[in-house]
Amino acid sequence: MKLKIEVTKDDIERGIPDDCENCPVALALRRAVPDGVAVEVSHPGIRIGKAWFNLDAVREFTTTFDGGQDCPVCDGHGTVASDAQFGGGVDCSNCDGIGSVRNLVPPFAFELEIDPDDFSVAQPPTSLPGNLGACRLLSSTPS
Repeated sequence: MKLKIEVTKDDIERGIPDDCENCPVALALRRAVPDGVAVEVSHPGIRIGKAWFNLDAVREFTTTFDGGQDCPVCDGHGTVASDAQFGGGVDCSNCDGIGSVRNLVPPFAFELEIDPDDFSVAQPPTSLPGNLGACRLLSSTPS
């Protein structure tokens, strides 16, 4: 079964950094799979039901979204120098004052192929399996 996963701007705005069940990719995955199937996104990989896979594009996205890159305008401080009328500094308009480029991460889409039998397990396992790759990346394209 082929799934197209679209991580939208809304997912990015609603997503919670460092939350494997509520990050933008997890929100997008939930829309694409049947109700009740567990999804989890972590830096080692993505789980859908009992299938695991690992995608560089998703890892790069989550690293940036989770605050792994400082804003280049304010160097991660969240403020920039300004006129005295602003008290010496204002929130950086590039990163909305959070110091991270999380809000600059663009929406993207990817496709994967998964066996429908992998949807059968809805409860999370207690640990990551040794062999990531139950799902195969077919393509990764900007949306």
